[in-house]
Amino acid sequence: MHQIIGLLVLVSTVGRPPQPVVRHLLVYSKEPAAIVLQYAGAIFTEGEPVREGAVDCLMTELKSTGLITDVRVELKPIGDGSWVDIEITPTWRDGRKRLVISEVEFAGFDGFDVPMLRESLRRAGLHAGVSMWKFALSEIGNMLEEAASRAYASDQEGLERIAKTGLAHPSFRLHATDDFNVRLTISLGRDYPCGRNR
Repeated sequence: MHQIIGLLVLVSTVGRPPQPVVRHLLVYSKEPAAIVLQYAGAIFTEGEPVREGAVDCLMTELKSTGLITDVRVELKPIGDGSWVDIEITPTWRDGRKRLVISEVEFAGFDGFDVPMLRESLRRAGLHAGVSMWKFALSEIGNMLEEAASRAYASDQEGLERIAKTGLAHPSFRLHATDDFNVRLTISLGRDYPCGRNR
Protein backbone atom coordinates (compact mmCIF):
# COMPACT_ATOMS: atom_id res chain seq x y z
CA MET A 1 0.00 0.00 0.00
CA HIS A 2 2.82 2.42 0.89
CA GLN A 3 4.53 1.61 -2.41
CA ILE A 4 1.36 2.47 -4.37
CA ILE A 5 0.94 5.80 -2.55
CA GLY A 6 4.59 6.65 -3.13
CA LEU A 7 4.23 5.87 -6.83
CA LEU A 8 1.14 8.07 -7.14
CA VAL A 9 2.94 10.99 -5.47
CA LEU A 10 5.95 10.55 -7.75
CA VAL A 11 3.82 10.38 -10.90
CA SER A 12 1.80 13.48 -9.95
CA THR A 13 5.00 15.44 -9.22
CA VAL A 14 6.79 14.38 -12.41
CA GLY A 15 3.74 15.03 -14.58
CA ARG A 16 3.26 18.56 -13.26
CA PRO A 17 4.40 21.30 -15.68
CA PRO A 18 7.19 23.54 -14.37
CA GLN A 19 6.13 26.75 -12.67
CA PRO A 20 6.78 29.91 -14.72
CA VAL A 21 9.53 32.26 -13.61
CA VAL A 22 8.70 35.76 -12.33
CA ARG A 23 9.99 38.54 -14.61
CA HIS A 24 8.54 41.68 -13.00
CA LEU A 25 6.16 42.71 -10.21
CA LEU A 26 3.79 45.42 -11.45
CA VAL A 27 1.38 47.33 -9.21
CA TYR A 28 -1.50 49.39 -10.58
CA SER A 29 -2.61 51.59 -7.71
CA LYS A 30 -3.79 55.11 -6.88
CA GLU A 31 -1.71 54.94 -3.72
CA PRO A 32 2.06 54.42 -3.43
CA ALA A 33 2.99 51.01 -4.79
CA ALA A 34 5.69 50.46 -2.15
CA ILE A 35 3.24 49.09 0.42
CA VAL A 36 1.90 46.45 -1.97
CA LEU A 37 5.41 45.64 -3.22
CA GLN A 38 6.55 45.00 0.36
CA TYR A 39 4.09 42.14 0.59
CA ALA A 40 4.48 40.94 -2.99
CA GLY A 41 8.28 40.90 -2.75
CA ALA A 42 8.13 38.46 0.17
CA ILE A 43 6.02 36.05 -1.91
CA PHE A 44 7.19 36.49 -5.50
CA THR A 45 10.91 36.79 -6.27
CA GLU A 46 11.95 38.16 -9.62
CA GLY A 47 14.02 35.56 -11.46
CA GLU A 48 12.59 32.63 -9.49
CA PRO A 49 9.64 30.27 -10.19
CA VAL A 50 6.19 31.12 -8.89
CA ARG A 51 5.51 29.19 -5.70
CA GLU A 52 2.46 27.01 -5.50
CA GLY A 53 -0.32 28.92 -3.74
CA ALA A 54 1.49 32.24 -4.06
CA VAL A 55 -1.45 34.14 -5.54
CA ASP A 56 -3.80 33.13 -2.73
CA CYS A 57 -1.04 33.89 -0.22
CA LEU A 58 -0.59 37.45 -1.50
CA MET A 59 -4.32 38.14 -1.60
CA THR A 60 -4.71 36.91 1.98
CA GLU A 61 -1.72 38.90 3.22
CA LEU A 62 -2.86 42.17 1.63
CA LYS A 63 -6.43 41.87 2.84
CA SER A 64 -5.23 41.05 6.35
CA THR A 65 -3.70 44.54 6.62
CA GLY A 66 -7.16 46.07 6.84
CA LEU A 67 -6.00 48.66 4.31
CA ILE A 68 -7.06 46.80 1.19
CA THR A 69 -10.56 45.44 0.70
CA ASP A 70 -9.94 43.52 -2.51
CA VAL A 71 -7.06 42.71 -4.83
CA ARG A 72 -6.68 41.26 -8.30
CA VAL A 73 -3.50 39.29 -9.00
CA GLU A 74 -2.83 38.17 -12.57
CA LEU A 75 0.02 36.15 -14.01
CA LYS A 76 0.63 37.52 -17.50
CA PRO A 77 2.62 35.04 -19.65
CA ILE A 78 5.63 36.38 -21.53
CA GLY A 79 6.63 34.77 -24.82
CA ASP A 80 6.27 30.99 -24.57
CA GLY A 81 4.85 31.26 -21.07
CA SER A 82 7.99 30.21 -19.22
CA TRP A 83 8.15 33.73 -17.75
CA VAL A 84 5.34 35.81 -16.28
CA ASP A 85 4.73 39.34 -15.08
CA ILE A 86 2.78 39.54 -11.82
CA GLU A 87 0.18 42.30 -12.17
CA ILE A 88 -1.39 43.44 -8.90
CA THR A 89 -4.37 45.78 -8.67
CA PRO A 90 -5.47 46.56 -5.10
CA THR A 91 -8.72 48.21 -4.00
CA TRP A 92 -7.96 50.45 -1.04
CA ARG A 93 -10.38 50.98 1.83
CA ASP A 94 -12.39 54.18 2.11
CA GLY A 95 -11.06 56.75 4.54
CA ARG A 96 -7.47 55.60 4.13
CA LYS A 97 -6.14 59.17 3.94
CA ARG A 98 -7.03 59.82 7.58
CA LEU A 99 -5.15 56.80 8.93
CA VAL A 100 -2.34 57.52 11.39
CA ILE A 101 0.46 55.43 12.86
CA SER A 102 -0.58 54.44 16.38
CA GLU A 103 2.45 52.35 17.28
CA VAL A 104 5.80 51.27 15.84
CA GLU A 105 7.10 47.80 16.64
CA PHE A 106 10.49 46.23 15.92
CA ALA A 107 11.08 42.53 15.19
CA GLY A 108 14.34 40.69 14.64
CA PHE A 109 16.59 43.57 15.73
CA ASP A 110 18.74 41.40 17.99
CA GLY A 111 22.00 43.12 18.85
CA PHE A 112 20.70 46.60 18.05
CA ASP A 113 19.76 49.34 20.49
CA VAL A 114 16.02 49.36 19.72
CA PRO A 115 15.14 52.23 22.12
CA MET A 116 17.75 54.36 20.36
CA LEU A 117 16.37 53.50 16.93
CA ARG A 118 12.83 54.19 18.10
CA GLU A 119 13.86 57.57 19.50
CA SER A 120 15.70 58.45 16.28
CA LEU A 121 12.57 57.76 14.27
CA ARG A 122 10.50 59.80 16.71
CA ARG A 123 12.83 62.77 16.36
CA ALA A 124 12.65 62.47 12.57
CA GLY A 125 8.86 62.69 12.78
CA LEU A 126 7.77 59.04 12.78
CA HIS A 127 5.74 58.72 15.96
CA ALA A 128 2.25 57.96 17.21
CA GLY A 129 -0.30 60.23 15.61
CA VAL A 130 1.60 60.98 12.39
CA SER A 131 -0.11 60.30 9.06
CA MET A 132 0.56 56.85 7.65
CA TRP A 133 1.39 58.54 4.35
CA LYS A 134 3.98 61.03 5.62
CA PHE A 135 7.02 58.83 4.93
CA ALA A 136 7.77 56.46 2.09
CA LEU A 137 8.86 53.07 3.40
CA SER A 138 12.27 53.53 1.78
CA GLU A 139 12.70 56.76 3.78
CA ILE A 140 12.13 54.88 7.03
CA GLY A 141 14.78 52.33 6.09
CA ASN A 142 17.23 55.12 5.32
CA MET A 143 16.47 56.84 8.63
CA LEU A 144 17.18 53.60 10.51
CA GLU A 145 20.48 53.06 8.73
CA GLU A 146 21.60 56.64 9.32
CA ALA A 147 20.71 56.50 13.01
CA ALA A 148 22.49 53.16 13.51
CA SER A 149 25.55 54.28 11.53
CA ARG A 150 25.91 57.33 13.77
CA ALA A 151 25.42 55.32 16.94
CA TYR A 152 27.89 52.60 15.94
CA ALA A 153 30.42 54.86 14.15
CA SER A 154 33.25 53.75 16.46
CA ASP A 155 32.05 50.15 16.78
CA GLN A 156 33.36 48.01 13.91
CA GLU A 157 31.28 45.02 14.97
CA GLY A 158 28.16 47.17 15.00
CA LEU A 159 28.90 48.56 11.53
CA GLU A 160 29.38 45.03 10.21
CA ARG A 161 26.05 44.03 11.74
CA ILE A 162 24.33 46.94 9.97
CA ALA A 163 25.74 45.82 6.62
CA LYS A 164 25.04 42.13 7.20
CA THR A 165 21.43 42.55 8.28
CA GLY A 166 20.50 45.02 5.54
CA LEU A 167 19.23 47.56 8.03
CA ALA A 168 18.49 50.07 5.27
CA HIS A 169 16.09 47.62 3.64
CA PRO A 170 13.92 46.12 6.37
CA SER A 171 10.53 44.62 5.71
CA PHE A 172 7.39 46.42 6.82
CA ARG A 173 4.00 45.20 7.92
CA LEU A 174 0.98 47.42 8.39
CA HIS A 175 -2.22 46.55 10.23
CA ALA A 176 -5.24 48.79 10.68
CA THR A 177 -6.36 48.28 14.27
CA ASP A 178 -9.52 50.38 13.81
CA ASP A 179 -10.94 53.09 11.52
CA PHE A 180 -8.17 55.55 12.32
CA ASN A 181 -5.06 53.74 13.57
CA VAL A 182 -2.39 51.58 11.96
CA ARG A 183 0.29 49.51 13.66
CA LEU A 184 3.63 49.54 11.81
CA THR A 185 5.98 46.60 12.35
CA ILE A 186 9.56 46.92 11.09
CA SER A 187 11.39 43.61 10.68
CA LEU A 188 14.82 42.41 9.63
CA GLY A 189 14.53 39.43 7.32
CA ARG A 190 11.95 38.40 4.74
CA ASP A 191 10.48 35.02 5.59
CA TYR A 192 7.91 33.54 3.24
CA PRO A 193 4.62 34.29 5.05
CA CYS A 194 2.51 31.30 3.97
CA GLY A 195 4.56 28.23 4.88
CA ARG A 196 7.86 26.93 3.59
CA ASN A 197 6.69 24.63 0.82
CA ARG A 198 3.74 26.43 -0.63
